[in-house]
Amino acid sequence: LSGLQFPVTFAVPVDLPAATERAKAYRAAGFEVMAMVPAGPMGDLSNLEGSALKAQLSSFMTEVPEAIGLIARVDGDIPRDNRLSRAVIEFVAESGHALLAHQSVGIGGLVDLAQRDEIPAAMVERVLYADAGGAELISSLDRGALSARTDGTAVVLGTTEATTLTTLFSWVLNNGPRDVDLAPVSAALNRDRDAS
Repeated sequence: LSGLQFPVTFAVPVDLPAATERAKAYRAAGFEVMAMVPAGPMGDLSNLEGSALKAQLSSFMTEVPEAIGLIARVDGDIPRDNRLSRAVIEFVAESGHALLAHQSVGIGGLVDLAQRDEIPAAMVERVLYADAGGAELISSLDRGALSARTDGTAVVLGTTEATTLTTLFSWVLNNGPRDVDLAPVSAALNRDRDAS
């Protein structure tokens, strides 16, 4: 993964084995990294408040050193809980991190609130699921490129499974993202912040 020849940002789940070492390896190879809220009990923030919640969020960022921000899980509880959404926004405002969220769970309000507070934030436009197959992945990439042409940016999230990576390589090398520049997620975050 560290040998990828085009700019990407790695979202590292903080509960991944050796998450810290992986994040450091990606950074050493010149890639951006983000800390991904983990699944399961470790990522369940709904029962935490005040200093306990802040400590848990801080621990996420510690697990992924040099992370530029926090990415919420698609099926996580951050966008579903107003109190929690507000607390996460306050945390990243204080810590100086960005926020990346997924639109399919009604998270647009969270990103809008973050941007209103002048926090760099963006929505994931689409997710590349490896089990969809190569043709569907290419179609998703094409639609993401179309959105980028229309809206200025589009954030696409994919897994590191072989099918996803092979399809991404093929799309970049053979089809090419016509009139669209591939960039790390900070390009979208900075653009959204400048536009807000």
